[in-house]
Amino acid sequence: MLALLLALAAAACSDSSGPDEGSLQLVAVTSGLDPDIGYLAAVDDGPWQFLHASGGALKADHVAGGSHTVRVTGVATNCELSAPATRTVTVPAGGMLLVPIGVSCQARTPRILFGSTRDGAHDLYTMDADGFDVTRLTSSTNNLVYDAAWSPDGSRIAYSTNRDGNFEIYVMNADGSDPVRLTSTDAFDGFPQWSPDGSRITFESDRLASTEDALAMGIYVMNADGSAQTLIQRSGENPRWSPDGSRIVFDDSHSILVMDADGSHVSTLRDDSATYSVEPAWSPDSATIVFVSGRGDGSADNIAVMDADGANVTLLTQSPDGVVNDEPDWSPDGTRIAFQTNRDGDAEIYVMSADGSDAASITADFFSDEYWPVWRP
Repeated sequence: MLALLLALAAAACSDSSGPDEGSLQLVAVTSGLDPDIGYLAAVDDGPWQFLHASGGALKADHVAGGSHTVRVTGVATNCELSAPATRTVTVPAGGMLLVPIGVSCQARTPRILFGSTRDGAHDLYTMDADGFDVTRLTSSTNNLVYDAAWSPDGSRIAYSTNRDGNFEIYVMNADGSDPVRLTSTDAFDGFPQWSPDGSRITFESDRLASTEDALAMGIYVMNADGSAQTLIQRSGENPRWSPDGSRIVFDDSHSILVMDADGSHVSTLRDDSATYSVEPAWSPDSATIVFVSGRGDGSADNIAVMDADGANVTLLTQSPDGVVNDEPDWSPDGTRIAFQTNRDGDAEIYVMSADGSDAASITADFFSDEYWPVWRP
């Protein structure tokens, strides 16, 4: 495939507008198992742009003939570039240069990020989807580390912690190294969720808690480096991006709603006066949303699914009074759902098939709580 692309490059026709200008086109060629969804690419000092892993292409016209720098980042940890991440290419004056971005990927063991008190404090861990090979990521001592999320390429983790006195959002490498603080307010900032292209993070915050006509939580979006923190929804929590990044689903502690990624065009997907519906998350194919369906009297929480338009609600768990099933998250292939439940007497993590069958515990530490399971992309 790479040889073919290089041959095409040599024969490419000119899209330039002058004799000293040429064109540059980056084409992604991804092979192997468990392929990445996409990468970030840039030419010279230009902005990063999302490059789809499957036949994605980025084209730059009116490029001066001569040497230019191509940069690529955001490659998943189970994948490798066939060429250096930063390389120099030569654009022919009056012609086009086709630059293949070759990536090969290997099958990887599904991993789950989760919180636990097994070492005496609230910390983050990862484990295989069968509960084995547990790795501790944080050591919070007397602090708390709660909700967390993988970056789309699995290389970083965003999370919230009160290590600074109140809950702020941090990011760190997937092995727990190099934590960096992104938010710095007197308010609660939590539940960070990456956009599918990895460029932004949405989160909830009670910065407007004392403001008229606002609930305790509002929804914000910021760049992945913490800059440009912007309020997009005055009342809402538990935001999750749609797989294509165009929409965000969320709840208001009672109903499930959806909006465009900029906060516009808010509509209600589920509002049942006899229950509450919270913690929604899109399936990888965007067709279904999993959520927590609770009874109005607080006697039980169950995991349910519905169509992306709010139709065809189906309970996946039907536990007796006193049992809480919550915090659901889809596996990357959409065939399984991880969730937290206290059906064994304390909070443990279970995994079940997408239709609710074959539910089984993957944690068995009865002296601690396990919570917020999140599948690695």
